[in-house]
Amino acid sequence: MNNLIRYQTAQNLFTWARRIFRFGAPVIILYLIATRIDFGLLKSSFISTKSYLFILGLLHAPVLILIAAFRWRLLLQQYLKKIVPALFALKHYWIGQALGFFTPASLGLDAYRIVVGGKHFGGYRKNILIILIEKIMALITCMAIIVILYPFVPKIMDNRIKQIVFIAYILLLLPMPVILLLAFADKNRFVSVLFEKLVNHVSATLKSIGKRMGMNGVSEDVRIPLSMVTEPLSSPRFLAVIALSFGIQLVSSIKSQIYFISLGYDVPFIINLFVTPTIYFIFLLPISLGSIGIREGVYILMYGLFSVPPEIALLVSFYNLMGILLNNAVGGVIILLNRSEPHGGEVVKDESGLS
Repeated sequence: MNNLIRYQTAQNLFTWARRIFRFGAPVIILYLIATRIDFGLLKSSFISTKSYLFILGLLHAPVLILIAAFRWRLLLQQYLKKIVPALFALKHYWIGQALGFFTPASLGLDAYRIVVGGKHFGGYRKNILIILIEKIMALITCMAIIVILYPFVPKIMDNRIKQIVFIAYILLLLPMPVILLLAFADKNRFVSVLFEKLVNHVSATLKSIGKRMGMNGVSEDVRIPLSMVTEPLSSPRFLAVIALSFGIQLVSSIKSQIYFISLGYDVPFIINLFVTPTIYFIFLLPISLGSIGIREGVYILMYGLFSVPPEIALLVSFYNLMGILLNNAVGGVIILLNRSEPHGGEVVKDESGLS
């Protein structure tokens, strides 16, 4: 009994500590930024921003949603063996983007897609699996970009860059033995149990977030056979998923490059292509709500490694945030226009073309 009380107490303390860190860390980072920024330079740089280039950069934000929604659609069709309307994927990705902004690491977006995908197509297990595969592919793509570009980025005497690349090597190589284990997991009870625990943990987390957002309905058994994981990975169509993951990083880098040009600051494009996946990976961590505070600190730190003034990096961070808010606004409009049919009414077909 005493052990149970101690365990519950420790668990409650951990939960409170995590919440304090999640809300407190961004505030502390924003305070540190405010005490180190030259507000005169920040103001003059903002005023001198070329508006037409800023708007051009802002218009790249919806392009990211188009690519991400198409990647989700490909995975849905690959694992569910059904034809998914492009409008369905685009509409619900935008809605999920708006609903999930204030959840850590955009987990609300993932929870929403699992619920809406399950309600339309069935197979909540496969919808959970699709999100896991999507995250893994995004991680591998980001780390591959960092590792490949490192020899070509301008050389600087900063060990932090080497540390980032070292971590990228580890995260890039780590999935390799995991994939091999999965390939033989059906014959290995230990690996099967580990995989099932991982899926159950992810499922419980996303279901909890979904309930907070008012999206109940995932009552189906969430156990996922490993054969369900490995079979679609051998399809040539899966190469398109990898290409789209790279496309997200490429468009994000171009967007930041345009913002730098609008501020009159010259940054080699290869630096943006190197820094963007690092920032993307950090934002995948469930640290703060909407990455506010963390975002600004990461931009200043990462671009500071390449001698970019903190005021310029902070403005680029703000401009990228405006792009996210633009996508959230589009998602909000779609929600308002579909209040009578919150989950759409598209006809779903299997790959034979039958309703």
